[in-house]
Amino acid sequence: MPNTELPAPAPASDPIPAPDDPESRAGAAATAAAARRLSPRARFLLFLASVAAVGVPLITWYLTYFGRPLADDEIMRRLTEPDVKPRDIQHALNLLVDRVERRESAARQFHGPVAALASHREAEIRVEAALVMGGDSSSEPFHEALARLLADPEPRPRYQAALALSNFGDRKAAPVLRAMLWPCEVRAPRAGRLGPMLAGGEPVNVGAALCRILPTSTDDGGDGVDVRAPVKGTVQSVRRRQGEAVAEGDTLLSLAPPDDQVAQALLALRRVGGREELEEVERIASGSRGFPAWVAKEAAETKRLIAERLAAADGGSGE
Repeated sequence: MPNTELPAPAPASDPIPAPDDPESRAGAAATAAAARRLSPRARFLLFLASVAAVGVPLITWYLTYFGRPLADDEIMRRLTEPDVKPRDIQHALNLLVDRVERRESAARQFHGPVAALASHREAEIRVEAALVMGGDSSSEPFHEALARLLADPEPRPRYQAALALSNFGDRKAAPVLRAMLWPCEVRAPRAGRLGPMLAGGEPVNVGAALCRILPTSTDDGGDGVDVRAPVKGTVQSVRRRQGEAVAEGDTLLSLAPPDDQVAQALLALRRVGGREELEEVERIASGSRGFPAWVAKEAAETKRLIAERLAAADGGSGE
């Protein structure tokens, strides 16, 4: 039988020699010496820095995540106690949206406190409260609070209240829903001289700076005040120019409504829209307002459903 011995393994390659240049040797020696010189305190501080790099983002996420469950007594505390941080109130309200919509019996204890938040100083809390209240059209405290919110000084709480109130079949929501189909006018909060302004066609989010009103003289004091977007939209119809004097309440510009806002208003008008709204809905359905085709389609369906509901109420045939 022929010899089948495996060939001897190849000799291992020689290790790569360390660089012999003096500069490299000096750098390696300095690094090793620095590592040996770390005191226990320095090592401990380095450990704390490593923990903080991982732990702080995790803690921040945990404290700001609205999906984190809360016990009912903690929800009640956040809704009722004074000086609770707005984000903590929003967290509690966020957890109630689905529970109120499912009409859980245990969630009814929160109806009064949520309704009371319709007068909270922060507009965002009033918006969130209106969203929760739209989930249960059988609640009289919700109905009354939403009706009051229709007169809110800020447009976003008004808009959300109107959307929520449409679930109650309340026609009082219709004028605000109709306003949601049109640009929102932005007015000067104080008298002064206009600083730089955004140009027409600029898309903006809620809270974006639109322009600045400067003092008319050094005697007025201060650096002026920023005028911020009360709603999301696109800048259009800029009425004033930089450097012009304005009085408090003057219209500065308008913000065209976003497509999703118009679509939401159209859906709500299917429940409470009347003859006064049909003409505007028809304009959107015809494409004359310049909205995309999918919005025009929603408007056409809204027009049909309003007409059918009005005909049924009149006892007619649908014409």
